[in-house]
Amino acid sequence: MSVEVIVHRGTSEIGGNCIEIRTSSTRIILDVGQPLFKPNREPYDRWETRGKTKEELLAFGYIPSVPGLFTPGLNVDAILLSHAHPDHTGLLPYTPDEIPVYASRGTSKMMLASSVFAAQVKLPRERHVEVIPGMPFQIGEMTVTGYDVDHSIFGCLAYRVEVDGKAILYTGDLRHHGRKPGMMNKLIEACREKQLDLIIVEGTNIEADDDSNVTEYELEEQITKQIADAATLVFACFSPLHVDRLVSFYKAARRNGRVFVADVYTAFVFYLLQRDAHLPSVEPSSGIRVYYPDNFLTSRPNKLKETLAKEFLHARIDLDEIFTEPQKYVMMFRPSMMSNEWGKHILDRVVCLHSRWAGYLDENDWAEFRHRYIDMFDDEPEKVGKLLTLHTSGHIVRKDLISLLGSINAKAVLPIHTFGGEVFSNCVDNVLCVKDGQTLLT
Repeated sequence: MSVEVIVHRGTSEIGGNCIEIRTSSTRIILDVGQPLFKPNREPYDRWETRGKTKEELLAFGYIPSVPGLFTPGLNVDAILLSHAHPDHTGLLPYTPDEIPVYASRGTSKMMLASSVFAAQVKLPRERHVEVIPGMPFQIGEMTVTGYDVDHSIFGCLAYRVEVDGKAILYTGDLRHHGRKPGMMNKLIEACREKQLDLIIVEGTNIEADDDSNVTEYELEEQITKQIADAATLVFACFSPLHVDRLVSFYKAARRNGRVFVADVYTAFVFYLLQRDAHLPSVEPSSGIRVYYPDNFLTSRPNKLKETLAKEFLHARIDLDEIFTEPQKYVMMFRPSMMSNEWGKHILDRVVCLHSRWAGYLDENDWAEFRHRYIDMFDDEPEKVGKLLTLHTSGHIVRKDLISLLGSINAKAVLPIHTFGGEVFSNCVDNVLCVKDGQTLLT
């Protein structure tokens, strides 16, 4: 029996993962991600694709032409999602409803939260088949096992696929410098039981300088120091779905005797993952208050948001209370929060700790923040606020990637989710250089 692997997209770009493993009778798809970049490496502007039909997106090249998945063809037996980021899940609404979608419970919850608050893709309950990490399951001729991996969102999985004596591992996105390095150690141990014929591995940082990354624990110390040095309000800007980062900011706030002010999105993540990730309850006694932006119900209104508007009222805090004693708080912040009600609140020496990719700061929505907290005090330098980037990558760094591949020692390595596929050959052996759409026989 021949086992074929086709990377429909992802061999020469970061994001947009879509991989197929098939035999004569079984087809599975690993991730259905929307692309982040155009072929010329320019980032996609979300307005370029908004409102376009499926047919237009296919013609545009935004959706890959995969028979049975996005175009007519032989049935696909299953879609397996590695995690909830849109570059791995964003094209799910364009797939046939009858295809079951395998994912962890954490991924389902993260997709729910981001669908409510960020207009991202939701995983329909009737399509979801929960993957229990470490427990094999059958899809046609294939035996599949999901393994927990650490990344910048909760609920991530790598997948091992076994069929006809062959073993293939898809890493999804992962790292070794987060709060759970033991996950990678367990993955390596599991893969040593039987040599892999192929590892499909992410290579986001293969070209990057490892020295620019710190561990999540080291980042927590940096955040803690910045909060300790701040005389007044500290803003925290990061994705609420990045639970490691959420824990880092929460702990840093509490270590400094400050209250962590969540927005409703962040409070919902606390609520969803309280048991799964051992997060504190959203209570004033836990040092958590909740800020409701004045456009909370009018921005992307839905029934769940209406329910959540009541869920956290016991912990609610308004801007008047925050700005009266700003030195008491670390506040979750996004530029979109700065609505009209902020106009009456002028505060000097504000510190904003931006804990995301630094490129986001070039977007226009940061102009109002810079005006209000930095440029306004040009004539009074002692009052000027700070906008600092404190961040570490959600993706595995080069030295850890090389170590991982050496420890697993697969017969062949297929890079994905990278602009630097050719760099792999300089770092590890047995690298396969393929193009999107090319059929690989294992």
